[in-house]
Amino acid sequence: MGGSDCERIGQGLFAQPVNTLSSLAYVLAGVLLLWRALADRAHPRRARLAYAVTVIGVGVGSVSFHGPMPGWGRLAHDLSIAAVLAFVIGYDITLARGNEVDRALAIFAVLVGMSAVVLAWWPDSSNALDAVLVAGAVAGEVVASRSPSGRGTTDARVWAVGAIVLTIGAVLNALGRTDGPWYDADSRMQLHAFWHVLSAFVLWLYGVTAVGPREQARHKIRA
Repeated sequence: MGGSDCERIGQGLFAQPVNTLSSLAYVLAGVLLLWRALADRAHPRRARLAYAVTVIGVGVGSVSFHGPMPGWGRLAHDLSIAAVLAFVIGYDITLARGNEVDRALAIFAVLVGMSAVVLAWWPDSSNALDAVLVAGAVAGEVVASRSPSGRGTTDARVWAVGAIVLTIGAVLNALGRTDGPWYDADSRMQLHAFWHVLSAFVLWLYGVTAVGPREQARHKIRA
């Protein structure tokens, strides 16, 4: 069994069926964001498209890790998580500095490449890497929210909802770890699966309430 998700590992394409199916929540969130970006022809879409594809990638990485479990599954899973955090950092830096989206995508690509090297050489460093990227993303959000394109685009209540949902998901995930107090390898109510669904919701919420409105604001400022 995985060290952080207690569902018993079986055979076939759905080695951990509950965790595999719940991973599709990320794919759904990404597809909804992709559709939303493609439907909006009035505003720049590159950042929103890149973010949507990145969220879909989180789902693909999670499905591969919990489902068929190929040799590259762990790298895909860990790198996809690092990638979505790298997007937030790159996007926030350029938003705060008033740079073009191309700069954000360049920073994003560099951070993903660096994360890939770290994870390939030190597979057990994923938690430490995520901690660094989370800190960078949080700091970036604080700065970006005060920039001309970020100021006033997202209601504080939205951030509160996102924080509460993520906290609930993290607590449930911790309780359901293999060594957690609510560990049950054969249960169909895997708490790690709740983490998938709740964090996928937050990724969708960020795309809808932060990236989208900020791109619209950036477009108005430059118009």
